[in-house]
Amino acid sequence: AANANIGAARAQLFPSITLTGSGGFESVLLSALLQHNSLLYSFAGSLAQVIFDGGKIEGQVDQALAKRDEMIATYRKAVLSAFGDVENALIATAKTAEEEEAQRINTQVSRNAFDIATAQLKGGTADITAVLNTQKALFSAQDAFAQARLAHLQAVVGLYKAFGGGWEEENGNGTGSHS
Repeated sequence: AANANIGAARAQLFPSITLTGSGGFESVLLSALLQHNSLLYSFAGSLAQVIFDGGKIEGQVDQALAKRDEMIATYRKAVLSAFGDVENALIATAKTAEEEEAQRINTQVSRNAFDIATAQLKGGTADITAVLNTQKALFSAQDAFAQARLAHLQAVVGLYKAFGGGWEEENGNGTGSHS
């Protein structure tokens, strides 16, 4: 569209040519009005060129060129911003995946410690305080794992959104449509 505006502005620099024509009948007597000898026609042509406009047309061309350059710069900025969003989302997805894995391992270690403490309590070699402390550590590890999992899933959704999304809101029956 911006290129078309430039072409229109440049076209004003050239002369304009106008062709017109008209035809009809003319007679002083009504009875002779529609006869062949009453036929009247004319053709005319004209050529117009602006001689002095104070640089107005050149200014319009320059304005159209500047508008096109502005639109190109805006487009480039949007593309670079989109690439930046995707890069940030990729980094966030990788980092949260690492954190989720670390919390999964921590939860597994805490589970093993709790199982050992429970077995020692049953065997009579540990007291209830050790079991409760390992159980508290297990619950904290499970909570941290759930938070890390949530952060990772949110990062994946952010990545999907940075790539352009492609989903629609759920309809009333709980099913959404994907495009």
